[in-house]
Amino acid sequence: MTVKTGGHAIVIGGGLAGLLSAHVLTSHFDEVTVIERDQPDDGPHSTSPQRDHLHLLWGRGSATIDRLVPGFGRHLTDHGAVHLSLPRDVGWLGPAGWLRPVAAARAVTCGKALIDTAVRHHMATVGRLCPATVTGLIIQRRRVTGVRYLLPADPTPHSLPADLVIDASGRASRTPHWLRSEGLPPPRENVLNAGFSYSSRRYKLPPGLLAERKGLFLPPDAHGVRRGGALYRQEEGQVICTMAGIGDDAPGTDPESFLDFARDLRSPAIHQVIRDAEPLNPVATFRRTVNRRREFGDPARTPEGLIAVGDAACTLNPLYGHGMSVAAFQAAALHRHLTSQGPHLDTARLQRALDACANSAWAIAAGEDRQYLAAALTSPRTWLTHHFVRTIAAASTRQSAACQSLISVIALDRPPLALTRASAALITGTRALHQQHH
Repeated sequence: MTVKTGGHAIVIGGGLAGLLSAHVLTSHFDEVTVIERDQPDDGPHSTSPQRDHLHLLWGRGSATIDRLVPGFGRHLTDHGAVHLSLPRDVGWLGPAGWLRPVAAARAVTCGKALIDTAVRHHMATVGRLCPATVTGLIIQRRRVTGVRYLLPADPTPHSLPADLVIDASGRASRTPHWLRSEGLPPPRENVLNAGFSYSSRRYKLPPGLLAERKGLFLPPDAHGVRRGGALYRQEEGQVICTMAGIGDDAPGTDPESFLDFARDLRSPAIHQVIRDAEPLNPVATFRRTVNRRREFGDPARTPEGLIAVGDAACTLNPLYGHGMSVAAFQAAALHRHLTSQGPHLDTARLQRALDACANSAWAIAAGEDRQYLAAALTSPRTWLTHHFVRTIAAASTRQSAACQSLISVIALDRPPLALTRASAALITGTRALHQQHH
């Protein structure tokens, strides 16, 4: 069974993944409706749980959005977003020490409100925006044919027919529940939760602090370091500081404990900056860092005419900074698929193509978080993979090539397999050198 393009498409959710998807759909469907409970304006998206936290958009993700929405990158630059060459522009403390300051990857950091505004401002078309709450799917003969919704301050149920429905409603997606309520099985899920939580605060720096650096990054490490922190310059002369920890090592939620947490990190660098800085907002906390991947691409379980993008399909621990890039990659894949597949759309095949866009980010987020769960490290393959990663991370403090390999994978410029190969080559070369001297 296929869906015919050229009719009506509905996008549930007006976040980044939803807006980019809707923008692509306007070139292939006669009508596109974005249903979003809270209509965005020029300020922060009111329901975004991440609006007060650090946002880093990797270079490949930024370039992808700029191709889909020309002018996006220029808008960020013109409004003060900070461009980074990593790890050259920041102090990055790896498991074995400070990484070599090479230009391994590009990124941009700014507030979530600026990213949302830049996307909306430069979108020529996004379809019709409908301020409503979706309450269910209309499913007939295993095909999604529309949605049910409620308007604000109106208890009367409404329905809206569609040829295609895209769930871009984020990590709180109700689609699995809606499928169960219609007598259909929900998608299978792969869930991994290391128990991270994090807190963030913005500051105004006195002159001279940070010097030429644009940030500091002190990530946690599964081998004994359960606390981490990051600090980056942002627009309007501000910096944003995020503290992260696991379980009982969670960062504080009040100003005093936030500073105490920073002081107890494995380097005093961040604490030395923020202790003399002017706080600009209260401490904001976020605890929903579970990694969750839903298999919507199984045609035996998912009805025709439904696809999921962004966090609705693949929720990643936000600490790794890949969510916005994955949303961009999926929008680009949606454009390619709709262009090449013609008027008859196989939504299961499309979903699998969209899911593939998250493979590398999932491997990194789930792979890193798995290290904090002892029971998840029992297989020889998993242990060997982490051994390779730690080998290249340790070498990144001494060798520019190793650092280049490590950061290019973290930035999603290269697949994780490239890191394994680089680590294996490093081990082989070290052994050969050792044999030459004995």
